[in-house]
Amino acid sequence: MKKKVNNQFCLSTIMLIVLIFLGLNTIAQSEIPKAENGFLDLSNWDFEKDGLIALDGKWEFYWQQLITPHEFETGSFEPDYMYVPQGWTSGKHDCKKYPNFGYATYRLLINLPSNNESLRLKIRIGIYSTSIIFINGRQVSGSGILSTTTDKEKPANTSFVKIFTETLIPRNTDNAEIVIQVSNHVSAGKHTGISEKISIGPEQKILKTNNRALMLNSMFIGALIIMSIYHLFLFFYRKNEKSTLIFATLSITFAVRGLYTSGILANFITTNTFILTRFSYAPLPLYIGLITAFYYKMLPQAINKKVFISIAIISTLSWVFYIFAPIYIVRQTDTIIGIYIICSVLLLLILLFRSLIKKQQGASWAFFGLLIMFFFNMNDALIAAGVLKTFYKSAIGFSIYVLFQAINISERFSVSFKKNEKLNKTLDFQNKNLEKIIDERTEKIQFQNEEILGKNKVLNQQNEEIQATADNLLKAN
Repeated sequence: MKKKVNNQFCLSTIMLIVLIFLGLNTIAQSEIPKAENGFLDLSNWDFEKDGLIALDGKWEFYWQQLITPHEFETGSFEPDYMYVPQGWTSGKHDCKKYPNFGYATYRLLINLPSNNESLRLKIRIGIYSTSIIFINGRQVSGSGILSTTTDKEKPANTSFVKIFTETLIPRNTDNAEIVIQVSNHVSAGKHTGISEKISIGPEQKILKTNNRALMLNSMFIGALIIMSIYHLFLFFYRKNEKSTLIFATLSITFAVRGLYTSGILANFITTNTFILTRFSYAPLPLYIGLITAFYYKMLPQAINKKVFISIAIISTLSWVFYIFAPIYIVRQTDTIIGIYIICSVLLLLILLFRSLIKKQQGASWAFFGLLIMFFFNMNDALIAAGVLKTFYKSAIGFSIYVLFQAINISERFSVSFKKNEKLNKTLDFQNKNLEKIIDERTEKIQFQNEEILGKNKVLNQQNEEIQATADNLLKAN
């Protein structure tokens, strides 16, 4: 057992080191241009060599105005400037801070390289709550019904990857104008304005990237569903093993939120902002509650009952809140739910590390699986905050976590099977040799009885001699 634990520890440590190395890498590129005062110069950018580029920087910003491209041509407007991507309530990057609710127009002029290929936009849309997108004067996309008032606005989007089905910027176009009208009377905090990246790149590269991402995400979600079904069957065959039922539920919860984060839900099923927001937030507290319940059943010596009950109650109440609370309130809880998740995971990691030190069965897979998943999700959180410039890796973290815990369950079943197998062999041996064992034990008992009878005979003789000696002494007196 000790050797097995050490092997798990070494394997997990090596994998962790490799993943940390992958997590810290960045894509080496030439200095990336940024938009300044509503203008982005890409004349020296090589799309074939350097690939896609994010249109980050300061865009023209017109608060409480919905301006069309035609109006920009015929009228004169005095812009403010807003950094993209960030919510218009942020106030970062030397930008003015605006109220949660309102409407505005974003505008960016781009100088493109000569002889460029056909270009498309890739928008990881964080445009809350409704929007209309114009490219070179032509409306190319929209979500919901844009309005300057709350009663007429119909929000219909949240964060997902928008896949355009047509060429937006033809070959050899020297300049591009992007105008985005936004109205928001639902979201708050960072979920205001354009809060996610907008990228531009060659048509074929974007299509290839999107298709590859769609394939990988579909495989990831499919694997989680299969894993869930498999462990449900394990539970039906061994209902006393509640850990398999909890793990099946956790896997399907990962898959459900994967539909949202991958963009599959928004691109192919619905763009309803209320439904998508529920899919975005509701699974988060469930993750923590289910993970804690899973470890409580797998490692009861590591996770005590008080910790399990406390996290279970908080997670359940949070889940109910995210299902029924108004959207504008839900979207203001990012910091609160983030702190709760981080604190809960750190507590679990401490408890699991203690179990790992004690070399308890399953602690290695549990600890390193949770640590790796936490590491990759922190990577994504830092990317969203603009601290890191790597790529999103939470799907990798979830995959490794599920794999490690599946191995953990398999090892648990394997150990139980080996114990039963050993017990069965012992019983078979005893059954096959029962008669022989009975004869041997009977013979041993008979021998012991004869030995006892012999000793009793000697004792009786000694008693008789003592009695005779005593009688003689009495007669002599």
